[in-house]
Amino acid sequence: MVHCMDQVLDHTGVSRGMVHCTDLQEVELEKGEGPIGIISAPTRELAHQIHTEAKKFAKPYGIQVCGVYGGMSKLDQIRQLKSGVEVVVSTPGRLIDMMKVKACNMKRTTYLVLDEVDRMFDQGFEPQVRSIVGQIRPDRQTLLFSATLPPRVERLIRDVLSDPIRITVGSIGQANEDIRQVVEVVDSELGKLPWLLSKLPGFIDNGDVMIFAGKKERVDDLESNLRAKGFKVAALHGDKDQASRMEVLRDFKAGKHHILVATDVAARGLDIQSLKTVVNFDVAREIDSHVHRIGRTGRAGAKDGVAYTLLTQ
Repeated sequence: MVHCMDQVLDHTGVSRGMVHCTDLQEVELEKGEGPIGIISAPTRELAHQIHTEAKKFAKPYGIQVCGVYGGMSKLDQIRQLKSGVEVVVSTPGRLIDMMKVKACNMKRTTYLVLDEVDRMFDQGFEPQVRSIVGQIRPDRQTLLFSATLPPRVERLIRDVLSDPIRITVGSIGQANEDIRQVVEVVDSELGKLPWLLSKLPGFIDNGDVMIFAGKKERVDDLESNLRAKGFKVAALHGDKDQASRMEVLRDFKAGKHHILVATDVAARGLDIQSLKTVVNFDVAREIDSHVHRIGRTGRAGAKDGVAYTLLTQ
């Protein structure tokens, strides 16, 4: 229990993934039964990250972990689910699809994890989340993780958790205090790119860089401009297909790129240890998005994360 608590109090999604899987102790499944545990996350990228880590911890014990999210073959997922798996890592929409075709049997499900619930609700997944919870037996154990606690999430907590224990890391809804935040004021929108070009070499000397822009077109423009200047850069946004997004993340983690330009889709749960600097090229539209953006650095208690936000006069 002490070990698990240490991981909960860590700042990374990978550590949460460890906790998701270390408390599963059940009678062995028969064919056609399962899953015992369901982990649901708001995005394919986060689900894939949790799935990858969960398999590492499950393998020595012969525990089968199935990824149920977009960008992968539905038929393969259905086959794997029907063969019997102990753990499912999913996005809400794809899990609902699997339930509709009766690919999984919820009778043995006693462990439910809802990760980044505030992001799920931002994406309109509240009905799916409530539907999933409603199809799982009431004597389950439920873990719910959220960086912020807006009223909708508070209502969900009251509705689906029974006498919950609340564990708070830092202050609810506030940015990680391990991250140094810097506001830079430039003359106009045209002044942002020259500022960025002048600062990037120094940023890269300290580690990898993530740049957030408000629109997909702006992301593509920034990627083109930075690539033309010789920087190793990649872009990530919702118009890219799943295979391309996964390839970008793999290459970024492998060190093939030092800069990742992204929309808010990349702010949700990604854990990249080499990332030391975040630049908000465009200001986030709401404080919760800002908290998630800058939380890509300063991971696991690291004190060297810096987040820059560009403002115009």
